[in-house]
Amino acid sequence: MLGDDFDHGLSESISPQRVTGQSQTIFAPVTKFFADSIDPVFSDASYYKQALGGGSAEKNAIAQQLHGTLVKYLSSKDIRERNLLAQKLTAVYWEFLKCMMPEALLNSLSKQKRMLLRFAVVLPALLTDAQKKLFSSVIMENTTGEPIYYLDEWLEEIAAGRLELSVVNDAKVGEQKSAENAGESFMRLKHQQNNAHIKLQTIRGDLERTMQGRNRAETELKQLVESFIIHEPVRSLQFCTESLTEGQKHLPVAISNQLKILLQLDTEITGHLHQYRLASMSSHSLEEKINSNSEDSGILVQNMDEEINTVFEMMEQTVGSKENPFPIFTSEFYHCEPRTTGFRENVIDMLAKIEAVDLGVFCRIHKNVSNRIVPHVLLLPSYGNTGFCWEPFRRPNVITSPGRIVIPMYPKNLQTAILNAVADLRWQTAKEKASFHWMSEGLTGNYYEWFSRQKLKMDIKEHFIDSYIIWITKESNGIPQLDSKLREIFWRQIPFSKPVVERLKSRNAVYQELSQRDGS
Repeated sequence: MLGDDFDHGLSESISPQRVTGQSQTIFAPVTKFFADSIDPVFSDASYYKQALGGGSAEKNAIAQQLHGTLVKYLSSKDIRERNLLAQKLTAVYWEFLKCMMPEALLNSLSKQKRMLLRFAVVLPALLTDAQKKLFSSVIMENTTGEPIYYLDEWLEEIAAGRLELSVVNDAKVGEQKSAENAGESFMRLKHQQNNAHIKLQTIRGDLERTMQGRNRAETELKQLVESFIIHEPVRSLQFCTESLTEGQKHLPVAISNQLKILLQLDTEITGHLHQYRLASMSSHSLEEKINSNSEDSGILVQNMDEEINTVFEMMEQTVGSKENPFPIFTSEFYHCEPRTTGFRENVIDMLAKIEAVDLGVFCRIHKNVSNRIVPHVLLLPSYGNTGFCWEPFRRPNVITSPGRIVIPMYPKNLQTAILNAVADLRWQTAKEKASFHWMSEGLTGNYYEWFSRQKLKMDIKEHFIDSYIIWITKESNGIPQLDSKLREIFWRQIPFSKPVVERLKSRNAVYQELSQRDGS
């Protein structure tokens, strides 16, 4: 766990600074962790209905199944039955998420559905009042500019083609790339159709308002004319009527003005009708293109289904093979504090603290130039405790493509979950860089040699992750816990930032000796 000593040790190096040879500055300090106002979304009595409702008949059928299973789970008192229902609930929930993808494709998720995807909040009644207040104060928009995504944002980025599918194995890379291109083409047409529909509705609204104006103007003109042609009879002359009154003599001017208004409205109607017909033709043309691109549509839907399946695999990985990745938020399983929940700002703050100690954690060296490449980070609404690296980079661009790490949002210890993911990224990047020589070159080669001499039996990557966490949390604070040979490897291969080194030199002779050896 990263305790007070860890935070204190970063105080000298957490401010933004330019790092020589790197493409960006380090993370900017997070100054605002929660919104100033509370969103009343959980106070909406129709939240549950809005979150599950709408969409196709298939989606409504699965929503009903989800509702029925959830009711049975919440009402059951038998532990064995609850476990079975939890497994069924998990399966139905992920099928329901697949049915939500058309809304994600069009970036038209309602606030309730967005909260469901982002935080797994299906039923607000499962939250305490304090938790409702907490989740209602989360900053929803990414104002940081960092590639840290909630699940709803991640899926929208995938759908829009701004993020590639999460590759499962190298053999599918080419196949998925062509599928993504087709999907991206289809998405462009869908967004154009959506924009055309909005334009059509806007013009229709303008036309309706103008027509209402003309109707009012014609009614007023009719009343003016009727007032103008009404005359009182002359009693002594039955065939004769009185001449115009003084008031009637002013009516021709009013009638003339009203006619001018009608002519102006007629010009506006002509323009609106012309625009409406053009927009209608454009919308119809786009609809025909979309129908003719049904193959692309099928590919895109297939892509999103595949991404949901991959995200479920990620969810399982955060909890481990022996646990059921319960998919719905409930206070029964949530035991985090506001600052230890995996909200975007909390995660960025912790990544910044790690990078302030391990300055090269996100760096890749190419032709003696260090390039800082922050990985894409997916924040999953999971109760798991394990963060991990899904891929260290995207082939074939191993030089500059970002990797992907996954962070569970509701772990027992957020700091450890993030460190686990960062350590995994460190290991996989070094291993992939060394390729076939990973047991003899670089960080992994040195670690493998030490690991073999110790005759350790556990998984080497898991052992490295444990060692890295000790390196960042203990050794960086002058608390020697690693084997002396391993400490030397980390001192060379995962060097501390200069402020940390300077602090350690005066705290413990072990680090002073290491510093003197390399002349730092």
